[in-house]
Amino acid sequence: MVYNPGKNDHPVAAGSSFRTTRYTMPGWSFNAVMSQGPTLGTKYYVPIFVPQPASWDRIGINVTGAGAAGKVARLGIYSSVAGQPANLLLDAGVVAIDGIAFQEQTIVWSPGRGPYFLAYVADGSPQVSVPNPADAFNPPLLGVAGTGGGAPTLINPYEAGLVAEVAGGLAAVATPNLNLGAWIWAMVWLRYA
Repeated sequence: MVYNPGKNDHPVAAGSSFRTTRYTMPGWSFNAVMSQGPTLGTKYYVPIFVPQPASWDRIGINVTGAGAAGKVARLGIYSSVAGQPANLLLDAGVVAIDGIAFQEQTIVWSPGRGPYFLAYVADGSPQVSVPNPADAFNPPLLGVAGTGGGAPTLINPYEAGLVAEVAGGLAAVATPNLNLGAWIWAMVWLRYA
């Protein structure tokens, strides 16, 4: 099954806490998810592409392996300029990462067509749901990186050492010329209103 990249309602195993009736990563196409553990204090920017004007009312992450007690992650949305995260559009606040559940914040976001970046930074190290790289494609806002003769790996930016943004709020402007890494850290989801 291939998902409509504009509005992909995501499958979930029976008994999962991942409530996905309208959750999506606009511009992505994938068949399955897996768990990954983002690095504490690293801000990850998830590239998305909104194909047409739409409205979202939730932003969240699916915690599949709990972090330490009391730990949280801050989520947000940045504009895209020349394929890089630029200005903060929305700081959604924090969600708990110390329990296995889908953690979300209520938002009001109705962007126009175009590229954007979802953001994640945490003061703990949970396991979260990400698209399985075996059969996933994301918006190539930053181009592709070779994989030693294999299929190209789409890349996304990240920035280490930002644990202070968890409590203090996301930076108003993303740092230019960010590090680039494998897109496997795409863990932030939006819910259609």
